[in-house]
Amino acid sequence: YGNGVYVLVGNAGVIHTTSDLATWDAKTSNTSNMLRSVVYGDDNTYVAVGNAGTIVSSVDGNTWAVQQSGVSTTLNSVTYANAKYVAVGDAGVILTSQNGITWAPSVSGTMNALRGVTHGNDKYVAVGDAGTILTSLDGVTWEARGSGDPDVLNGVAYGNGHYVAVGNVGTVLTSSDGVNWVTSATGSATTNRLTDVVFGDNTF
Repeated sequence: YGNGVYVLVGNAGVIHTTSDLATWDAKTSNTSNMLRSVVYGDDNTYVAVGNAGTIVSSVDGNTWAVQQSGVSTTLNSVTYANAKYVAVGDAGVILTSQNGITWAPSVSGTMNALRGVTHGNDKYVAVGDAGTILTSLDGVTWEARGSGDPDVLNGVAYGNGHYVAVGNVGTVLTSSDGVNWVTSATGSATTNRLTDVVFGDNTF
């Protein structure tokens, strides 16, 4: 959501937008690749990422343009903070951009797929396969952190002074600093795969 517009992305390059959550309009993404994640930056740009290194951007949510990512691997998630877009994907790929158009690779130090990325408390946090957790202050230089969990981590969010990562078999991990992680004391009450997490209205 941003600038009065909600944006949904999905299979075959599908993009739908709405301003009232009632009537949705299909937009032309100019790609047939699956789009997996979308974010709005305070530079008034929407950025969506997906399969085969696909990145599309829009300044109004209506007209979308394909951008050159420089990679062919799947991009799973994208976030925006501190005037920078950060996208993560398979094979440890991390890309950054200041405008959503020109992208540069960062060295992640892992070949594991990265499936989620967020920003909070002046820190980017990315999570992925085999319990992979990476942190960065600038989106460029990344450090590996021990999750203590071997399961795939699919999503991560920040709020109320805490990071929360979720994954396969109902995994829920929490951290106050992004460095030290523990399994949620109460668990998630499910063994089903958790694919994403978000924070809003003081609730994860």
